[in-house]
Amino acid sequence: VHTSTYLTHSAYEAVVRGLLAVGETRPWLPPLSVQTSALKFLGLFLKANNPKNTELRSSRYKEQLKQFEEFCTLPGYFLANSHAEEAQLQDPTTEYAGKVKLWQELQQGNFGKALG
Repeated sequence: VHTSTYLTHSAYEAVVRGLLAVGETRPWLPPLSVQTSALKFLGLFLKANNPKNTELRSSRYKEQLKQFEEFCTLPGYFLANSHAEEAQLQDPTTEYAGKVKLWQELQQGNFGKALG
């Protein structure tokens, strides 16, 4: 079997769906570059949608993909909440404080820890 035939039958559809999802989502997670963010998203997408996964493995990867998508919303969240009250910023029980903690872990390169 030729390589092109093998790839067409085995990976083409999954990769195209993954690339379409990248195009729709446009993931970007600083400090990663846009390219690295897109590749990380694509990898998680392909793992989450691998038909050969067990139910447990598939659900774990889908959760990681969902979390990565959430991480990519953090810059926009902080911009939208840039005028938050000082009390909200200092209260460790607020949603804002939780997102700040997550952001700090990501900035330190703790992606594995942040993904759980």
